[in-house]
Amino acid sequence: VNGQWTINQPNTVLLGTPGQSVLRRASQAGGAWISIQANGFRADGVVFDANGAEVTQPSWGVQIGPQCMTTDFHRCAFLNASGPSLGCGLVFLASDPTVCQHVVRDCEFAGNAAHGVWVQACDGVLVAGCRAHNNSGYGICIDYNDAAFRQQARLVQVVGNRCWGNDRGIAVGNFNATN
Repeated sequence: VNGQWTINQPNTVLLGTPGQSVLRRASQAGGAWISIQANGFRADGVVFDANGAEVTQPSWGVQIGPQCMTTDFHRCAFLNASGPSLGCGLVFLASDPTVCQHVVRDCEFAGNAAHGVWVQACDGVLVAGCRAHNNSGYGICIDYNDAAFRQQARLVQVVGNRCWGNDRGIAVGNFNATN
């Protein structure tokens, strides 16, 4: 998949065979590689390989926009997103105060230049039974920088995950100097 792929069709489903169904980025100028902008996305058994060794411009791997309120990722892998600031395998953009229903189960996050998964100010996210390893930032990051102190992460559950080989494992909250 070259360049950005914007998914704006509601209730899109990607079904694959775990470890064998691979989407790999070959080129891109930056931004999000796969941007989900419609409600009701589901992926099962898909490897999302942002190919950071070949595509070095800062970019998120898979980005969930605030207008997408329901997702289900099961048995997926988010690999090799590039760039020190973007570089996250999977990112949920801030949607607070709207309640959402995002589920990430039995997924892997590895080799990303920033975080494996980054949940910004979202209300209703479950990250369960996942493995986050060898990411340059956090394995699992639940926080958001809002200088006005309005947007927050609420109703977020981080349950039964394993993290190793990251700069940091699991971070919940915002401990940055800006807040």
